[in-house]
Formats: sequence, structure tokens, C-alpha cells
Amino acid sequence: MGATLKLANRFANRNVTFILISIDKDSAKWEAMIEKNKLVMNNIAHYNLDAESKLATFITDGAVPKYMVVAPNGSTITEVAPRPSSDAATALLLELLKSDK
Repeated sequence: MGATLKLANRFANRNVTFILISIDKDSAKWEAMIEKNKLVMNNIAHYNLDAESKLATFITDGAVPKYMVVAPNGSTITEVAPRPSSDAATALLLELLKSDK
């Protein structure tokens, strides 16, 4: 989660929201991880889904972790986004923000 936090900090004052979704059955464990890693920021949202739910199945497609980029209007930009630790993730977000003006 360190790379996600670093990326979230980099884009803290931009039109970017990071949505973190857990499918862990132990929601207390999820909440503890959020607190431990200081993932409480204005541009980070957290959700805990039932792993068997249609939404969780659709989003993860059996792969965890999974990274996606969704536009503010809800359209999917990519269902296979680069990992937050990669330079490609930063480049993708910068390019999308540039084209959003």
C-alpha cells in the first residue's frame, strides 16, 4: 500500500480519487490496514465488498489486486491499469489529467 499512498499524495490536489476495495470477509482487518497505512485522505475512498457479490466478481475477475482507471463520468478508461508502484501509472494519470483540461 506504500506505492498507493505515494501516488495518492502526488495527486492529492488534482481531480483524482483512489478507490480501494477489499473483498476480505474480515472488515475489521481491512479497517486496521487502512489506519496502519495512513490511507485516510480526501482523495482515497475505501469499500469492503462481499467477495461473492456481482460487483466484486465483475471488478476482480478472479485477480487480486487489480488496478483500473475510471473517468469521472463513470466510463472505464482501462480495466488493466499499471501498478501504483510503476512509472507507467504516474505517466497514465498525468496524461489523462492533461487531456481533461
